[in-house]
Amino acid sequence: MKPALLVILFASVAAALTAGRGRTAENPFATHALASPFETSGVVVERVPAGGYLYLRLRDVVGAESWVVTLSRSAPAVADVRVTVFARADTFSSKRLGRTFEPLLFGAVRAASTPTPPESP
Repeated sequence: MKPALLVILFASVAAALTAGRGRTAENPFATHALASPFETSGVVVERVPAGGYLYLRLRDVVGAESWVVTLSRSAPAVADVRVTVFARADTFSSKRLGRTFEPLLFGAVRAASTPTPPESP
């Protein structure tokens, strides 16, 4: 699926989740939207399920780690992933998890087409 279609899919799902509840202002996908989506990739080193969402801690090729949240049902079970990031919160507190992420990327996650190189010892 093309990145632009993934962004539209996530925006539609986010809108549907808050529709009719008067909570559009609380929709983190809308609140933290980026002007231009970007791509990142890495190896999943931790998965934290939270209802319909899945938080993934990724490690990139230089060893830097970041947290990404995506829809549980669309997240691949593979370790090497590519993410189209369309929102970013400098600080995001998950009420469900009782945890704060600094920062948190919101994105569409898919299997990487080529594996991420392993870390050097």
